[in-house]
Amino acid sequence: MKYINYILIIVLLLVVNILSAQQGTLVLSLDKVREKALSNNAEVKIRQYEFWEAEEQLSLEKTKRYPEVFGDFNLQRNLIIPVTPVPAKAFNQHAGENDILPLKFSTRWTGNTGLNLNYELFKPSSKSELKIKSLEVDIANTNQKVAENEAYFQASKAYVAALLAKEQVALYERELIAKKQVLGVLTERFEAGRITKITFNEGQSDYNLAKSRTAEAHNIFDKAISSLLYELGHNPHDHFDIIFEDSIESLFLSFNDLEKSEMSLSLRAIEQQGEVLQYKIKEEKAKNLPRVILGGYYGTSYFNNAFDPFKDQNFYGNSYIKTGVVVPITDWLHSKKQRSIISYQHQANQTAYMDKQRQLALSFLQAKKDVDFTYEQYVFLKDNYNLVKDNKELIEQQFKEGRLLISEVYQADFMLQQAKNEYLNAAYNYIDAQLILEYEVRK
Repeated sequence: MKYINYILIIVLLLVVNILSAQQGTLVLSLDKVREKALSNNAEVKIRQYEFWEAEEQLSLEKTKRYPEVFGDFNLQRNLIIPVTPVPAKAFNQHAGENDILPLKFSTRWTGNTGLNLNYELFKPSSKSELKIKSLEVDIANTNQKVAENEAYFQASKAYVAALLAKEQVALYERELIAKKQVLGVLTERFEAGRITKITFNEGQSDYNLAKSRTAEAHNIFDKAISSLLYELGHNPHDHFDIIFEDSIESLFLSFNDLEKSEMSLSLRAIEQQGEVLQYKIKEEKAKNLPRVILGGYYGTSYFNNAFDPFKDQNFYGNSYIKTGVVVPITDWLHSKKQRSIISYQHQANQTAYMDKQRQLALSFLQAKKDVDFTYEQYVFLKDNYNLVKDNKELIEQQFKEGRLLISEVYQADFMLQQAKNEYLNAAYNYIDAQLILEYEVRK
């Protein structure tokens, strides 16, 4: 029975370890990174909330077209009942012409309760106000897309940087293993007196430099992973075993030529803001026009010197309906100045629109040139890497035959390492240029 318990405990620990490993593993590709970044990016979420807020503001503006109906109730104790003097002759024909009769037109307790109605039958500025709110929804939607484009771009760059750093770590670790093996051979030869101290020290130095480059590569990789985790919405301090489904080579082959096909997000945002300003000018003009209002009341009033709310004779019906016209007179002074301010804002908006067009054309042209240039650089450096690789194999063969010195093998290793780095960086630069081009196309 005791052995069975031990076995169960071991199985339980294995299950926990397996689950922990599954929770700490991220399988990533460029598409998965982009999708995850859009779901977790804080700026995208903020813009989403602002979009929902703009939609609610539009709904709120629509409710202002409904009649305002509200109930009220008040009860008042009059401590001093005001007296109104009236001509006494109105109540007593025998009174003199100059006689005054003081009358109290209230009681100690008064109150009323009922329903009130307020409704603007005609408000010239309402159409512009509603259109402005609708455009603000469009602007919020555009701002959300801008945030998505930024998150898409930053996450892609972080992923590609981490992928390059991973491949460079593997490259430097292979170099370190090779340098260690060479150092072992040199140590044996030095102890046997077959090489000089200078040659042995050169091998030791190369090995130390390889260790330094490997440590630096690991540091760059760790920082790249932290940046990637941040873009994915994780805590940069979290630890994950990351599996990359892509390679620099596969990403290099995955990009297609991009062309501008629709209005950019930044231009659309400026254009939408310009439309808002146009409707604000119309709104200010409409504020100078008359408004027609409707009002009404249906309720009851209470009067009594002794507080007795259950006595029907103390309640008196009260109801009315009214309509009227509100004609602005001095509002045009403020409205004229406001229209002038908005007009200047609209002109500035048009200038910004035209300048943004030129900026985007320049950015797209430069990004396209960078793509073409980095592609050519990649082709050149890939060919160069293949040539250096062939040379290294020939040098190693000649070294085994005793026709070359070990220093020439070191030089060949260094040249191959340098060519591999240049080729990987060229591929990375091309991918980065493609990501920038994608960003500019959407921007």
